[in-house]
Amino acid sequence: GAGGGRPLRRLALVDVPAVPLAAIARACDLRTLMLRGAVEAAGIEGLSQCSNLEVLRLMLEPRAPQDSFMRVFTACRKLRIIDIYSATDASDQILGCIMLNIKGLEDFRGSHAGGGFCQALSEIVVDAFQKHFSGARIFIHNRVQDSF
Repeated sequence: GAGGGRPLRRLALVDVPAVPLAAIARACDLRTLMLRGAVEAAGIEGLSQCSNLEVLRLMLEPRAPQDSFMRVFTACRKLRIIDIYSATDASDQILGCIMLNIKGLEDFRGSHAGGGFCQALSEIVVDAFQKHFSGARIFIHNRVQDSF
């Protein structure tokens, strides 16, 4: 940062309107981001610049498109804790992307509500994800399946 100050590493935002997440991501070396509120898809994608991000906990209203997270989970390979339960619908693509790119996952929370244009979440992929990260705490709530 300016004047050689310590870079911002931890950020928690609650119900802040119109967070300029992409700008924050560019300027800071975030390790931890906890956010509740509304963020544009571009803001989520901007997090892909935070290559040292380790903890990501998001509660978004409205939920963000699944695609915005693909870039984050491709670039932020140091993530250990991911909570997107109330941020987007966990999909086969998202879980696959995490398995491909993130080695040290310790904690994952996700849900799948279905509906709209959302990509599917299949039992096979959830199972593979849980086996892949056998040492991690994994919680995936497939609300679509529960309704049958």
